[in-house]
Amino acid sequence: MVIASCALSLGVNTRGVEMVLHFMPPRRICDYVQQAGRAGRCNWMQDLQLPCIVYFTSASLVKVDKTMHEYCTDSSACKRQLAFEHVSPNFDFHSVGIQAAGFECCDNCTRRKNKRL
Repeated sequence: MVIASCALSLGVNTRGVEMVLHFMPPRRICDYVQQAGRAGRCNWMQDLQLPCIVYFTSASLVKVDKTMHEYCTDSSACKRQLAFEHVSPNFDFHSVGIQAAGFECCDNCTRRKNKRL
C-alpha cells in the first residue's frame, strides 16, 4: 500500500498500484488524469479496469477549477470520455470502441448499463 499526497504522487513510480483513491478532488482535471494513471502500471494489469475514486462534497468543489467541477458533478457523460477530451481534444473516443463494448468506464456508464438490465 502506498499513501501519498499530491506533492508526492507526481514522483511516485510504483508498480502494482491497484486503486487510486482521492479523499477530495484535485484542483485541476489534468492533475486528476495524471494521478489516476498511477493505477495499472504493470504488464499483468494492463487489461484490468482498475478504479480511481474521487470523494467530494460541495464544499470541496469550491477549490477546484471549472473543468474538474464539471467532471465531478456531471451525471450523464462518460467520465473517461471527459478526461480524454481534456487531455487530447482531437482524440476520437468512440473509435476505440470502449462504450460500444459495454465497458463500465465510470459511475455514469455503470448506472446507464444497470438501467438497461
